[in-house]
Amino acid sequence: MSCPACGAENDRSARACLLCSTPLNTWVEWSAHDRPSGWSKASIGGILILLSGVLAILNGIYFIAPEAINLDPTNITWLGNVQTFGYLTIAAGCIGILGGMFSVQRTSYPICVAGGLLAAMSIGFTLGLVLGLAGLILVGFSRKEFVTESRFT
Repeated sequence: MSCPACGAENDRSARACLLCSTPLNTWVEWSAHDRPSGWSKASIGGILILLSGVLAILNGIYFIAPEAINLDPTNITWLGNVQTFGYLTIAAGCIGILGGMFSVQRTSYPICVAGGLLAAMSIGFTLGLVLGLAGLILVGFSRKEFVTESRFT
């Protein structure tokens, strides 16, 4: 990256010119070779979060069907509350799947963490909680692997 004031070449990660100390507050475009490739902690964590999201959706479907949880269909208030919980669990599972996909691609750390938390909080399948928390731990340790298409330095 060249300095706009003196024209000296600087490292891409430099915040100021090494020659004249002019601040280099510019957008840096990340290229494909800057992104880590292959299996990484973020990829494995993303797959675990994705699986946790799928289990959350299955859990939500279970709560929507009144026959599955032996509720009296005539008790509308109780049935409505349980089905509302089921719909919220399905929404949390969808966000978990989205977060898992972003983690595998290593593109959006905040969405990945939010998706992992929502998918892991789905009550019912303990395996989903374990997978979601394990995925979040792996993603947390791989925070530096996440890149965005543009990064302001």
